[in-house]
Amino acid sequence: MFLGQVLANLVFQTGLALAVARSPQVEESVRRNILLYVVSSFGLILALAFAKASQPVRFALLTAFSAVSGALLSLNRPSGEVLEEVVRVFVALAIVGAVSAVVGLDLRQMYMFMFVALLGLLVVRVFTGMDGKKFGAFLFGLFVVVDTNAIMQRNYGGDVVQATLDYFLDFLNLLAFMGDDSGN
Repeated sequence: MFLGQVLANLVFQTGLALAVARSPQVEESVRRNILLYVVSSFGLILALAFAKASQPVRFALLTAFSAVSGALLSLNRPSGEVLEEVVRVFVALAIVGAVSAVVGLDLRQMYMFMFVALLGLLVVRVFTGMDGKKFGAFLFGLFVVVDTNAIMQRNYGGDVVQATLDYFLDFLNLLAFMGDDSGN
């Protein structure tokens, strides 16, 4: 039930982001005001992470974050082929995460390893100029597996918005790394 609510919310948020990303007017606005969009994105994610608000307010913040993310995505819209590939990978990995939870594995202890790996990826990208596309795609695929497992293990205390945000960020990052990879 909870996972179904999260997935339905994810479909809504992702659909919104992709609809916004397709708008030429939005793309032009982002080009003129990129700093505003980036700062808004960070502000919304911080509000979602730290604000103690009701679920309807958190849902509104997540929806605003999805729209801003879509606006930023308009600068580098993914092709339909890339989108389909990312959806297939996401679904397959979510199934792996669900199966791992059903058989009783608790993968949440992997978060620390993945966080360190993410920091390593950032350091490599910043200081060496290497893109790390394949490692990034692998890492965020792993996040999908572990986040699915976590959703099923702890039910996020009923916080559909937080679980959806985790999935939405996984999806966006997979899209970024797999979209980059398809261009080569």
